[in-house]
Amino acid sequence: MDINSVCMLTSAPRQKAGPPVFTIAWKDREYPMTTRQQTDRRRHPRANARVGAWLSFPGEAAARGAATRDLSLEGARFSTRRKVENGTPVLIGLELRADISPLECKGRVAWTRPNADGSYDFGLRFVDLQYNETESIRAFLDGRRRDRVLAAV
Repeated sequence: MDINSVCMLTSAPRQKAGPPVFTIAWKDREYPMTTRQQTDRRRHPRANARVGAWLSFPGEAAARGAATRDLSLEGARFSTRRKVENGTPVLIGLELRADISPLECKGRVAWTRPNADGSYDFGLRFVDLQYNETESIRAFLDGRRRDRVLAAV
């Protein structure tokens, strides 16, 4: 069986706003797909979650306060006024619950992107997470999903 007879990728003309859209045709159905979906290689979904955190960078005497912009089991996105280099190791403290001490884990800067206002977004990939650390993050994310469903009812 030829792959072209099963699945076909076509591109639509670029709209005035937004990323270009590609369509995957499969079994007589079409599925629109943005460029971001094509390049998003995450294994775990991100949650738009603002979680209080502290970040400790090498060579800095004190940790700095921060808040996540989004969070997944693999990492988190933060914003900062100072550019951070890809590959920089970071010690992270995530305040997932007010009644327990912050979850401390290691991470590494995976990407950095400048913003129009002069700030930078950067992604931290968690490194060497222990089972209990992963489960703490999973419980937090599952609790957020449950809360959203209950609020919608």
